[in-house]
Amino acid sequence: MSTHHQHKKSQLPALPRKTTVARHVAVALLALTSAGVMSHAVAQTSAPAPVQKIEKIEVTGSNIKRVDAETSSPIVVISADEIKKSGATTVQELLKNLSISAGSSLSDITGGNGFSAGTASAALRGLGSAATLTLLNGRRISPAAFNDPNVGSTSITNLNSIPAAAIERIEILKDGASAVYGSDAIAGVINIILRKDFTGVIASGSIAQNIDNEFQTKQANVIFGFGDLARDRYNVFGSYERFERKAVLISAEDNVDAYLQNPVLIQRQTVFSSLSYPGNYYREAVRGSGIYGTFQAVKPGCPAELLIGGLCRYNQWADLEQQGKSVRDTGYLRGTMDVNANLSLFGDASLSRTTNTFTGAPPSSNPQTATIWRNAAGEPLRFQLVLPVGHPDNPYTIPIGLRYRWSDLGRVQTVSKTEDVRILVGAKGTVRTWDWESGFLYNKSTADVLVGRRFLFPEIQQAINDGSYRFGGINSQAVIDRISTSTRNKGESTAKLFDLKGTTELGSLSGGPIGLAVGFEVRKDETNITPDQNIVDAKIVGLGASFGTGSRRLTSGYVELVAPILTNLEATFAGRHDRYSDFGATTNPKVGIKWKPIPDVALRGSYSTGFRAPTLSQISRSAVRSFQTVRDPIRCPVTLADEDCVRTVSAQIVFNPDIKPEKSSSRTLGAIWDATKNLSITLDYFDIRRTDEIDRLSSAFVVLGAFNGDPRFAKSVGRDPNPLASLPGIPNSGPIQTVDRQWLNLGGSQVTGLDLDISHKFNFGEYGKFTTRATGTYNLSSKFAREKGDPLVNYVGGYNSVSTGISTPRARGNVATNWDYRDWNIGLRANFVGSYNLSNSQLSCVANLGAAVVAAFDKVCTVKRWHTFDANITYTGVKDLTVTLVVRNIQDKKPPFDYIADFTLGYNNDYHNPLGMYPSLSVSYKFI
Repeated sequence: MSTHHQHKKSQLPALPRKTTVARHVAVALLALTSAGVMSHAVAQTSAPAPVQKIEKIEVTGSNIKRVDAETSSPIVVISADEIKKSGATTVQELLKNLSISAGSSLSDITGGNGFSAGTASAALRGLGSAATLTLLNGRRISPAAFNDPNVGSTSITNLNSIPAAAIERIEILKDGASAVYGSDAIAGVINIILRKDFTGVIASGSIAQNIDNEFQTKQANVIFGFGDLARDRYNVFGSYERFERKAVLISAEDNVDAYLQNPVLIQRQTVFSSLSYPGNYYREAVRGSGIYGTFQAVKPGCPAELLIGGLCRYNQWADLEQQGKSVRDTGYLRGTMDVNANLSLFGDASLSRTTNTFTGAPPSSNPQTATIWRNAAGEPLRFQLVLPVGHPDNPYTIPIGLRYRWSDLGRVQTVSKTEDVRILVGAKGTVRTWDWESGFLYNKSTADVLVGRRFLFPEIQQAINDGSYRFGGINSQAVIDRISTSTRNKGESTAKLFDLKGTTELGSLSGGPIGLAVGFEVRKDETNITPDQNIVDAKIVGLGASFGTGSRRLTSGYVELVAPILTNLEATFAGRHDRYSDFGATTNPKVGIKWKPIPDVALRGSYSTGFRAPTLSQISRSAVRSFQTVRDPIRCPVTLADEDCVRTVSAQIVFNPDIKPEKSSSRTLGAIWDATKNLSITLDYFDIRRTDEIDRLSSAFVVLGAFNGDPRFAKSVGRDPNPLASLPGIPNSGPIQTVDRQWLNLGGSQVTGLDLDISHKFNFGEYGKFTTRATGTYNLSSKFAREKGDPLVNYVGGYNSVSTGISTPRARGNVATNWDYRDWNIGLRANFVGSYNLSNSQLSCVANLGAAVVAAFDKVCTVKRWHTFDANITYTGVKDLTVTLVVRNIQDKKPPFDYIADFTLGYNNDYHNPLGMYPSLSVSYKFI
């Protein structure tokens, strides 16, 4: 990895007086003697002679080409060689390992049950994927074709669509950039840059799996190109990549720290689910109430080995996957032609197809709580597994409930197929003193998600009433086909964009020519999320769904100015105006300064505002129906029954045409010290603040608000209307069935911290060269306010239980050393993730896990720090052949236990992984 550095000088924008940390940082910058920075992405260029022509380049975060690649904002560059040496098997995995990556990214490894099945994304600074803008060659990527209601995932770029084999480098702007790129660039910008020209043919392949022969991935790719731009005035370049990943069951794993001593994880070795086959009988405590919460008996036919604790049990761990199967094919083609010295034409096209398969346990039914879902009008429908009197599997003279696993329907399999098509045609050239570029982009993402075997209503109810389905017995395929079916949900997201920009010089100042860039952009976004017709007709029992349709037009204009006021002082200014057809307009500025007070030290700083537009699923006609667990404040204090204290209800999130964009402000302050010719150190302070955050209040919040008389929720909670289901003397106190929610502009957040980067090179002459790079992030604060007017509460080093469940370690970083010696490159990398707490107090931890678990397992409420080491070796001694071996986690260290991030997995997939010692071998050969 490398980091762009800034030199020249700046009058740094003042931070708010109340930000005492910022003042301390400003003082410390000049006194910095032990910190670090990554190596220069581009070597510094001395001032050119007047007659010498210096090549200018364009860097992420600016539209103006420049000689010095380092702007007033911090940028990290990851080369293709560094990607290979990292051992990462996907783009998402690579980005997740960066110290600035924090929380709330989507993973396609365990994402089979979510609303974005099979989608992978990146998130910076813990502000969610939707606040991180991802670009491909400097232009936007259409959002994934899903309507995901989870905050931070509502507008995401699917990294699986990126043609990884063609990546030349990845540039990450660690600063807000709405003044340059528009919406979503709040936490930063990830610009994935593909090769623009290539000649020859290179074939590569890799295989990776841990030392237990699990988590296997295979990759094969070929890149080719012909035509020399300098000689032939054209080049055609293409690539094809195949990626395969095997599934891994949870039952095959003991991959979490202190697994055997952990009373939570050890349950994976036990058979404990009472949702079983042939099942357990339950009766009503109050006849006619419809609440079947009193255990009656085990249904006859339960195998003796499954009779545990007086109940018939089922081993659900044998069905759950640690990692889903994935297959991906990606093709990319680019052509460039120089028409003449002042005009070039270019175009590229890519196609990516990904199939992710996730497998889970057979469906189950619990008579203790009725399954509630909704029809197209939003009206609740109800299914409860109650066997009527006279049913051949009901031996009683009263209706009887059955806790049951529908094993004969088979394991539920979700197959997510996504396809991304991207076509760009453009031209660039020179007219007088202007350099210009224009392009038309078409990008379409589609999703097709097949979910196997779900109940049909009213067919399932009819089969129960007439006794044609036998519980725990043998049922014909005709009966199974009559009561169940697979569902297919489809989505489509399209972006069409036309842009034109020009750059020129506006005379000179003492430090050199003034750079100017102006441009405009016209874009149309469309989305159409269509659930299966059986879901639309409300015939599927207990299956959540999302749907929505919408479109918008956007016109944008922007301007950027680079003013070298003095030879050691440069100021940059940018501004952008975006006008949306649905919510209106927004204007965002950015100012940055770079100052070099002495030859070896540069100071830099920036201030900008930003925004995130409401997604089409939030502002256009759409809804998401899911199932959530709530605590009933009316019934629980009276009955203390499990089904009253904790219930699963039908929750619905609906669009809001009146919401406004989120707003943000970003401040950075940094220093770069080139201590010696081979040692460079950088320290950057960041402060990102977001207001009017678009969120939906949780179902639990809505239920409690309705209980406390909040008028906003007077009609948001639906209860069982059966009078016999109400508590004695408390009208309308039946069990909760539905909760309605809506997207709102609520509170805000603030993240502050320090990024530290170091780069050191040492030449041993005939014994080779050592390169050491270190990077780290220290989070000073991660604050959040639920609603407007609420105080910001700091969750850094802990778990944000009020918001999205994001955990934020205080510190994270890595150090990598590589030795280049003749035909060999040998490297070692140390990785560190800090610890964090899962509860605000020991009391809340006990409430979540139980006193026995907390007492038995030391520090169960603290996720331990995690440090691992990776090693890599590359050999190039055979002409045109490159062989690389990477071994990640050479200590075979297990991830620390985190019961909140994912109770099923037992670890936090945002910061840790279950791979253990993980070797990967890659071989590439250049044929031409």
